[in-house]
Parts: sequence; structure tokens; C-alpha cells
Amino acid sequence: MSSIAQTPDKHQFKNKYGSVSLERNGRIIVASFVGAINAGVLKYFSEHLELLLGELKGRPWCYLNNSPEAMVGTEEAEAVLIESGRLGHKWGCVQAAYVLTSPVAIAQTKRIRENIGIEQPLSDVLFSNEDDAFQYLTAFLDQLPESS
Repeated sequence: MSSIAQTPDKHQFKNKYGSVSLERNGRIIVASFVGAINAGVLKYFSEHLELLLGELKGRPWCYLNNSPEAMVGTEEAEAVLIESGRLGHKWGCVQAAYVLTSPVAIAQTKRIRENIGIEQPLSDVLFSNEDDAFQYLTAFLDQLPESS
């Protein structure tokens, strides 16, 4: 059984294996994965990321993955996350930050970023808490030219 909750700025999905919450806070999209990152969770994530972006699509925005309780995804899940990352860049994502604690999830995120073509080391954008990651992304957006 799965459940869905949705408001204009927050979308949530939960099944018996795991959950994802997507929230828009200004020009920052915060994704929080808990439990197993499986096909159902990722299908919801990829479909609702674009919906949540709304008028931000095509303008500079940032992605914050706040998932200290996430378990590693399957190879299939990794492929979906790579494709979602590529779409995110196409849609205007200019920077990402991560809150991860699992060494396996960190290694998988590093592989995903490499497959997307992101050269910046993951260690530069890996934080111990959501507040620090959010402040980093806010400062990054603040330094962009006004026309962005």
C-alpha cells in the first residue's frame, strides 16, 4: 500500500519500503529519501520534480538531497537517479548539496554525479545537517548575477 500527500510546495510519497518528500523553498528543491530507494519511490520523485519546479524550470535553482536515513538504491534506481540528474541540469539546476550518512549511499551518489558529468568533488557539497547545506545553496544562489 502506498500513500500520497500533496500541496503546491510539497509532495510526499510513501510505500512499505521507503518514502520521498519533495519540497520547494524559494529556488531550492529539497528531496528527502527514507528507507529503500525503490522503483515506486523513484517514479514518484521523477514525475513530481518537474511539477514542483513550476515556473523555476529553465531558471537557476538548486537541489538539496537531505537523506541521512536513506538506504542505497538498486542498479535500476541508480540509472533513474542519473537520468533525473541530467534532466535537473537541463531544467536549470546549477548546484546541489547532500546530507547523507551511509558510506554506501555516499559512494553511490559519487558515482551518480560522475555519470551525470559533474566534476566538483562530492566532498565539497556533503554536509552533516540540512541547515548547513541550505545555507550553502542560498549563498550560492545569492552570488549569481541578478539576471539569473
